[in-house]
Amino acid sequence: MPDWFPATAAVVGVVLAALIAAASTRYTVRQSAKASADTARVTNRQVDVGEWQAIVEALRAEVARLTGRIESLERERDAHRSLLAYTRSLLVWARRLLPDEEPPMPPTAFVDELAYITDKPPRSIQ
Repeated sequence: MPDWFPATAAVVGVVLAALIAAASTRYTVRQSAKASADTARVTNRQVDVGEWQAIVEALRAEVARLTGRIESLERERDAHRSLLAYTRSLLVWARRLLPDEEPPMPPTAFVDELAYITDKPPRSIQ
């Protein structure tokens, strides 16, 4: 074996060891950066999910409030319709008793509603 071989082998070994160490360090740094990016994405996604959940809960509360309001308005409407139907029956009864008399005009707000219930066009208010 020549005299230069051990010295050359030692240098090549040191260079190879340095290259392997550099590659290993670079690989570790890349994996760490990738893990950090994955963690950041997961954290951002969790924040997004939390924001969406808050928005959905707020919308659910608003829908529940509006549903209650609609149900209340429907009950009010049904009560008004019942009252108007009763008023109509009273007017029919009064016309039978007093055929020559003109009944008093209802308030302006109820003229269209009465016409809707009786299926007759509204009379002009004098």
